Amino acid sequence: MHVTVEQIEKLQRQSLTPRETLEVARHLSQCVDCARVATSLQQPGRWPALISAIVEGEHPALETLEACAWNGLRDEAVEDHLDACQQCRSDIDELRRLQEPARSRRLIFVAALSAAAAAAIIWILVPYWEPSASRTDRGIVVSRSITTKASHYGRNDWDLLVKKAMDAGAVEAPVILRELRPSSHALRGNVQPERVSLHPVGVVVEETTPNFTWTPFEHAHYTVSVFEAEREIATGDDLTSPSWSPQRELRRGVTYTWQVEVHRGTTLVTIPAPPQPPARFRILDDAGVKELDDARLRFPNDHILLGVLAARYGLQEQAERQFRLASTSAGDRLASSVAAWSSIDGPQNL
Repeated sequence: MHVTVEQIEKLQRQSLTPRETLEVARHLSQCVDCARVATSLQQPGRWPALISAIVEGEHPALETLEACAWNGLRDEAVEDHLDACQQCRSDIDELRRLQEPARSRRLIFVAALSAAAAAAIIWILVPYWEPSASRTDRGIVVSRSITTKASHYGRNDWDLLVKKAMDAGAVEAPVILRELRPSSHALRGNVQPERVSLHPVGVVVEETTPNFTWTPFEHAHYTVSVFEAEREIATGDDLTSPSWSPQRELRRGVTYTWQVEVHRGTTLVTIPAPPQPPARFRILDDAGVKELDDARLRFPNDHILLGVLAARYGLQEQAERQFRLASTSAGDRLASSVAAWSSIDGPQNL
C-alpha cells in the first residue's frame, strides 16, 4: 500500500501524529515510486537541513550533532569540523530549533530516515529533478532519470483504471454522457434548418468559459442563449461569426443547455429544433479538476493515465487527444474506443 499525496503534504507541514510520521517516513525511505512523488511535490525549504548528516557518512553522526546541540557536548574533532562545514553548523541550528513543541514529530521523522537505506532517501532530497541528468554533490552521485511505471501511481483507483483499460483495449463511456444525450426535447423554434453542427453538445468540458461554435449560415447574424435548468444565465446578441464565449464563468459541476437563433432577413430559425434533442453539456466539477491537475503535475508525460482520467469524467475530446499522444498501438486502440462514444444515445451532430 502506497502513501497518498495528502500524507506526503502533511509530512512536509509536520502535521502528522508521531506514529503517522514514522510510518510515512519509513515507507518513503523504502519505496522509490513514492519517493519520486514526494520529490515532485517538494517545496524549497520544507525538508529539514539536518537530514544531510544522515546520508553523508563523512560528517559527524546525527547522535553526535544532537549531543552538541542539546547536551553541550564539546569535542575538539567535531568543533574543527564545524569550523569548516557550514552544512553541519546549519544542522545543529536546525536541531536546536527542534526543541520547540514540534520537536518530537521532527525527531521521529529523522529517526525513520536514518534507519533506512541512504540511496532511497536521496530520491526525496534532490531539490530539482531533471530527466537524463546526474550530479555529484559532496561525494554523492544522484541519478535523475525517472521512469514511471503504469502500475504504480500511488493511488489504487488509478492503477485499476489503467490496468482495466490496457487489458480491455477500450474505455467505456461514463454514465454522464448518456445523461447529456437525451432522445428528444424542445426548446424554442419552429423550423429545422439544413443539417448543422453545434459544439459543445453531449460532452463534459473543463473550461468554465467554453467556446460555443456552430455551422455558419450565409448573410446571417446570431443570438446564443445558455440555460441552467429553465433560467437563461448567459447570452450573446447580434453575433456575426459562428462562435462565442461567455464573459462570465459558468459554474462547475452544473449541466447547461444552449441554443442559437439564426436571423436571416425576416426569417428566424432556432437550433437545435424538434425533433432534435437539446444541446446539453456539463462543466467538470471541482473534484475532477483537482484530480486531473494532480495527475498532470505528477505524471505529465503519461498520456495513457491522463487519457483514462479524462475519459473517467466524460472529457471525450481530451481523452482521445491524450491517447493519440501516447503514439503506441495501445493508445490508438483506446483513442478509437473513445471516438466511438459519439454514437451513443443521441447524435452530437444535429
